[in-house]
Amino acid sequence: NGYVLSTNTTGQLAWVEQSSGGGWNYSPITANTTALVGYHYSCGAGNETFTVTLPASGVSAGEEVRVKNMGTGTITIARNGNNIDGVASDYSLDVRYSAVTLVSDGNNNWEII
Repeated sequence: NGYVLSTNTTGQLAWVEQSSGGGWNYSPITANTTALVGYHYSCGAGNETFTVTLPASGVSAGEEVRVKNMGTGTITIARNGNNIDGVASDYSLDVRYSAVTLVSDGNNNWEII
């Protein structure tokens, strides 16, 4: 349990601990939260309405936050005083299974890709 079968460079088999994936952290949430960079937030399952607040400072250029609405409610992505795609307003995910990836420009503003 918790191990995978792996081979080394000579083809020998061994049970090893599973390594993590591509550097993303997955976090299912069902309440208001402040986002961390490098996280993928899977939000809600029902008709919940809540807010994911972007970090206000200390974020390097190219760092990302991903948010997906798994339910039928509205997930607000709060800009926390910064801009999202050059606009001083929050962003809403109000369609079930809709998702967005936000990338920091290094000046605490966010671009949607």
